[in-house]
Amino acid sequence: MVRKLEDVKNAHTRDGKTICTLKNGIKAIIESPNDLFKLGIDEIDHHALGLNELKRCSEGEYSENDDSVNYDYTYVQINDQITCPSHCVLWFTIEDKLLFEKTLFGVVYIPPENSLYSNIDMFTEIEDIIVDTNLQVCLLGDFDAHTKNVNEYVDIDNHILNACNIANDDQNLINKLHILEECNVSPVRYSKDNGKIDHYGKRLLNLCKSTQLFFVNGRFGADKGVGQTTCNNSLIDYVIITPDLFRAIVDFDILSYDPILSDVHKPVCLKLCSNIRSDCVQCGVTGSSRSDCAQCADTTGRSDCVQCRLKSDNESHIKPKWFRDRAAVFQENLDVNKIDELLVRLGDIDPKNTNIVTINDIVENCNSIIKNAAECADMLIKTTSNVKKHGCKKYNHCKKYFNSECYTKRKAYRKAKKYHYRVRSVVNHNDLVRKSKEYKNILKKTIL
Repeated sequence: MVRKLEDVKNAHTRDGKTICTLKNGIKAIIESPNDLFKLGIDEIDHHALGLNELKRCSEGEYSENDDSVNYDYTYVQINDQITCPSHCVLWFTIEDKLLFEKTLFGVVYIPPENSLYSNIDMFTEIEDIIVDTNLQVCLLGDFDAHTKNVNEYVDIDNHILNACNIANDDQNLINKLHILEECNVSPVRYSKDNGKIDHYGKRLLNLCKSTQLFFVNGRFGADKGVGQTTCNNSLIDYVIITPDLFRAIVDFDILSYDPILSDVHKPVCLKLCSNIRSDCVQCGVTGSSRSDCAQCADTTGRSDCVQCRLKSDNESHIKPKWFRDRAAVFQENLDVNKIDELLVRLGDIDPKNTNIVTINDIVENCNSIIKNAAECADMLIKTTSNVKKHGCKKYNHCKKYFNSECYTKRKAYRKAKKYHYRVRSVVNHNDLVRKSKEYKNILKKTIL
């Protein structure tokens, strides 16, 4: 779409952004629809770009082909009125009906320090917006700042505050470290980035100190005590939050590198818990069905009651799970007599004269020994999973540009990705990168 414009000489993608060179020599980065308008596009073709048009839906409206719940702009709102002069942050707010308090989110991209678009004032712009809005804050994205494991807060001694005759309530406003202790979050931040703290890193640390924000990286979830790198051997992608928001975090993790998402960056996963689960938003009634809500019982086609859609086909099965602290109990319950009998049978087998029945019987006996020991050690857990009925749904291409060739390449990419996660090796990694590039190229070919 960008290549077809008269003023554009060439275009390429990098880190998920389209960088195009105009015929007058000026470079332009396409990060939002507003950037497309600046290049002379009067109307955006959502189907050509593979985007779904935003539709205003009623509260808690269900999609017929999806199990998710779509909330309208009452809860999630893109703040066009909140903008940085450098356009380095996309701001949006989530109302307190979804989170426990109205929260300002900022998706950040800071260009590299020595690039043509770098500007140290970007951090000042972010700081000014945080101070002006006075909301609970969550910043996440690529800051291109090396901070190592240096503290981003000022630890004020309580003895000094007491000597200054500052009340306890005011001390809690000045020193936020007690919130981390209440949330069982360590004030010590870990990081595997051993690089030198750069100018951007110092400015980011000062921003956190002045606005009392804390890094989630290296402190929470699967990344607790790790501080995994996000770009090669560097940690430059962060999630930075107001300390009170730690109460709403369910999990945080740095996922494995996925070449389809970025050239070098790893995905950062942040999970938050919400006020809305299976409660009725309009009338505040909790129940397993719409009939439990008096106002919604006789309605059809309404979506006043936000419920978690449950699949009808639930299947329970036993799943083995190894517990290291129960290893001794597991070993004690291994039947030595049955193991000896199994070894005798294995010794009597003639590899050249055996059949499948004998082999299956021996495998069954071996599994029985392990299963009985695991059951005595409480290593068999009953789980319930939702099972979809296969074969009743025909595959439909949801986007016009997504043809059969795109579907084939995507299937090959997902297969390579799954195998790479199971067996980590250089060969599988190279195969994943190759399949992702093939998938990217076919998408570009069909879209542009």
